[in-house]
Amino acid sequence: MDTAGNGARGRLDRTVEALGLPHDRQALRYGVGALINAVGTGLFYPFSLLYFHHQLGMPLGLIGLALSIATAASLLGVAGAGRLVDRLGARPVLVAASVLRGGAYLGFVFAASLPTFVACALVDALCMRVGQLAEQAAIAETAEPDEQSRWYALSRTTLNAGIGGGALLAGLLVSTTATYLPLLVGNAVSFFVAALLYAGLRSRTVVGVEPPRRLTGSALRDRLFLLVAGANAVLWLCALMVDIGLPVFLVEFADAPAWLVGLVFGLNTALVILIELPLTKHTNHRPRLTVVAWGALCHLVAFALLLPLLAVETTLLVTLLVVGVVTLTLGEVLTAVAATVATTALAPAARRGGYLAVSHLMMGVASAGAPILITGTLAVSPLLTWIVAGILSALVAVVMFAVSGRVQQRIDAAGAATVQPADGADATPAAPGDVPAGATP
Repeated sequence: MDTAGNGARGRLDRTVEALGLPHDRQALRYGVGALINAVGTGLFYPFSLLYFHHQLGMPLGLIGLALSIATAASLLGVAGAGRLVDRLGARPVLVAASVLRGGAYLGFVFAASLPTFVACALVDALCMRVGQLAEQAAIAETAEPDEQSRWYALSRTTLNAGIGGGALLAGLLVSTTATYLPLLVGNAVSFFVAALLYAGLRSRTVVGVEPPRRLTGSALRDRLFLLVAGANAVLWLCALMVDIGLPVFLVEFADAPAWLVGLVFGLNTALVILIELPLTKHTNHRPRLTVVAWGALCHLVAFALLLPLLAVETTLLVTLLVVGVVTLTLGEVLTAVAATVATTALAPAARRGGYLAVSHLMMGVASAGAPILITGTLAVSPLLTWIVAGILSALVAVVMFAVSGRVQQRIDAAGAATVQPADGADATPAAPGDVPAGATP
């Protein structure tokens, strides 16, 4: 019996390793929760404007304005979210954010007036940002240091697979029921189920240590962290330039068929699902920012491949576009996890929430500025969008290569330290810059 059991466990371990999955059993709980959360998002997000328009009877322009205001206002709560993570720990903040988002979507069911709709939208937008920050910190608290890359890769894989599967299921439900209400309720339920699963995660590091009063202030004085977080925000801006600008570029300027847009984004999603985990496994022990730099160079090559599309015939256009999307996706996979791990590892454990709040604020600014940059460059020249994106990618690559050694030394030095484990877990490396409460770093 023991021999058979050991053999089964051995096969399971080999499968986990081959797929690049985390070895920790807690990753299964997290992965299921993240997948259910993403499926719920995929169910409702593609049809959200249609639901608000038809079910609530509100004009699209008014809905868009209300959602934009709620999204902008949610940025103001990021710093406060960082403080909560540092004082309470990431897990309870993540659970609370998930429950409140579920409540907000149930609130949309009964939203019969504009103030009620705006209130629900604001809660949802704020808790989305809080949840994203808390989830990043929760992985750092829960996963072993050498497993964190796999956890972040699992997060991105479940997000892409869940949203894609949820969107397909939503299309089927709408076509058979002709109503959007089940999609909204399904999304709300997914948040509650995810919260239940997240609540079972156990932290491996001490949380609730009294942090300094100026949580974000210490991050704003950490030039190396700001450099890495800024580069991550620039890469996020480049990704948004593709998401928002590429469909317009292809249909309006390259005169490409509309189905090609769906092919491009479908290919990107499929590739992320297929290669995120195994590629992260193979780059896990390489210097983080070196991986980011090579990913940024992949972005540069992909943007260069978009430049000839206005001057070639359809067959060559499709060929260049597919090669460009594959290269861009490779760059996305290389940069996303490595940059996330680097920004998280540079944050001292007792001030991780405050540090990550600064990083998320930078990405929020990038998100707010992306539509203006994209529409402005397209108005001047359709090629200018990709020239700007290429220049930004090249700058990130140069800077990341330049500081890679210093950042890796700081991450490795942090890995040599240990903190007292919580809940009886094994001791784990402390985050860089950890100091006793009240001490001066």
